[in-house]
Amino acid sequence: MIKIIDTTLRDGLEPVTRKISLEEKLDFVKLLEKANVPQIEIGAPNAAKDCLNLLREIKDRNYKIITSGLVYSFGDYQDESDLLQRSGIDELVVVLPLSEKRIPYSKKDKIKSLKESINFLKTLENIKLGVGLANSFDVDRNFLYCISELALGLAIDRLIIYDSKGSLFPDEAKETFNILSRIKDNSKTDLTIHCHNDLGLATASSIYSILGGATSIETTVNGVGDRAGNTSFEQVLANLYLLGYETGIKLDKIIEISNFVEEITGIKKYRCMPIVGEEAYTHVRAQHSKSVIESGDIYTAIPSEVFGVKQRYSFRLNEPRNQLELIQTICNKHNLTFDNDILVRLKHLTRGKGLTEGEIIKVIQNGTK
Repeated sequence: MIKIIDTTLRDGLEPVTRKISLEEKLDFVKLLEKANVPQIEIGAPNAAKDCLNLLREIKDRNYKIITSGLVYSFGDYQDESDLLQRSGIDELVVVLPLSEKRIPYSKKDKIKSLKESINFLKTLENIKLGVGLANSFDVDRNFLYCISELALGLAIDRLIIYDSKGSLFPDEAKETFNILSRIKDNSKTDLTIHCHNDLGLATASSIYSILGGATSIETTVNGVGDRAGNTSFEQVLANLYLLGYETGIKLDKIIEISNFVEEITGIKKYRCMPIVGEEAYTHVRAQHSKSVIESGDIYTAIPSEVFGVKQRYSFRLNEPRNQLELIQTICNKHNLTFDNDILVRLKHLTRGKGLTEGEIIKVIQNGTK
């Protein structure tokens, strides 16, 4: 079972300019809960107070979703951790930047701060502990593996590897988690990948991390996030489904969640966006449409019904001969006949996102009455 951890309300909202209300955040969490998303990040480092009301409401409503908050391995992590723990957070993640350009600067101080922060967090009751290594790929790989081994040796519940620049290539991701899996050995520590999408690699690198031995992926709905965004929730789920991995998430809820995030963030999806775009399941060329109606999956990697929607067919191109053949195919399949004006009517009706096969049938039947 691969765990999907949603970080829309933490990492994903960084570029959002409009104020998102507590009720909107709770409605979002409710959608995730209904879809069986197992875990959500709600608390950012140095911002524990900003998530307390949301955290308390989640607990008051008895949601099963696991809540996670982040603290740095330095600074006021003790006060922040205490505050989050008292408010009912389920998991605390200590974030340690590995880059020598970020505090703490020396490798010696990084190791010291990690040990001290984890030892403190272990004094808190009923909390799962995680370690997040920011800028994981800005340092020598030997240091990454060395500090990962140290973290794993501290009996943590989760280790997060951050591709902070969005420059991790899939083969590197697979190799990294293959090595981390061997370091982890037989421990039950969850290995998590967190990618950014600066070079368009986030989904591929996240999937290859799983192939290498990662056990969970952090994502944001619609891939929203700072700069070019984060790993896409919906694209990851589709690819895992195609590869045969179980996540426990209800895939037919994805589009509803996607539409809600578009609404509350104001960040518009492009119409041919994979999985959740308005035209992601619309076939425009008549020959393609005819093949899909005859053969089902010839131009479809995953049946659209998996995501709770139907294939659509558009007649907006100027190819009357092929379009009439498509109409004839539908009529033959359902024992129907069509009139001379059918193509004009269908072109008018499919200027937008197209019609389903059932809707086309109704247009044909209405024209022959």
